[in-house]
Amino acid sequence: MAGWPSTVDAMADKVLRTLQAYYRNEFGTLAASAAASAGSLVLTTGHANALGIGIGDVIETNAELHLVTAVATDTLTVTNAWQGTTAAAHNTGDMVRLSPRVARQDVYEAIESVILSWDNLFAVNSYEATVDWSDITTRSAEVHGAPPDYIEVLKAIFKAENDVYVPPPKEWYVRDVPNVSSGLVIQWEQEIRQRNTGNRTLTVWLSEYFDTEILDGTTDLIYDIGLSRSMLDCLYYGTMYMILMPEETQRADFDAQPQPRNAEEVPPGFLAQTALSFKALHDQRKQVEAAKLAKRWKR
Repeated sequence: MAGWPSTVDAMADKVLRTLQAYYRNEFGTLAASAAASAGSLVLTTGHANALGIGIGDVIETNAELHLVTAVATDTLTVTNAWQGTTAAAHNTGDMVRLSPRVARQDVYEAIESVILSWDNLFAVNSYEATVDWSDITTRSAEVHGAPPDYIEVLKAIFKAENDVYVPPPKEWYVRDVPNVSSGLVIQWEQEIRQRNTGNRTLTVWLSEYFDTEILDGTTDLIYDIGLSRSMLDCLYYGTMYMILMPEETQRADFDAQPQPRNAEEVPPGFLAQTALSFKALHDQRKQVEAAKLAKRWKR
């Protein structure tokens, strides 16, 4: 799976390239850079006329939408950050899309929706706590500083002073304890023998919820969100379905009918069937990955 895009922007690029097969996008390029606060955009000579850009049109540059309020040859007066997108600086040569059927921000939101729908998949992270033997009985250990949004502890091992890992007894379980500061205690059903005094490192693997509040174009899906590489294709299939889901494709089919060229590009029912194909691929891959995780972390 190494070839699949691992950042949100790269995943959005792949989704948008695929959509080119279903939607025609008219686009030009910027002739000059523009600051985030700029109230105008200058297109390459002739592009505004070729695209037929007029007052009231919506254009997209990178992930930002703009409302066109005036046109003077190839200089467009615009309202930035249209429809809740984020104002940003743009560079010479950046693509300008006219009335995009699917905006980049739509793809970002679809990616987030797919991740949030994975209720039986999770991010696995390790946490190391240095604890003194005074904190540890022979059969239990308190975990300090566990992230507040963890789901459960999946595995725990001790590391001795000489960096030798000490496997825990065969069976152990986790319980919440209200009268300790962390609220989390790992209790073993067999005794852990104290061989030396001093500190020990308790390494804990925690299952955590995805933190999608940090999701933007630069978010790394593997290192920031916690996806395994084998989940990237599943995310792609799910995102395509969210974009092409039947409710959206019905609207697209309806909108295309008065426009012969678009109607020819998007025949009725085609996108809905395509969406269902992506959904089937997503669901199949999701089941496989959920089974792999359950087997790996089974206690």
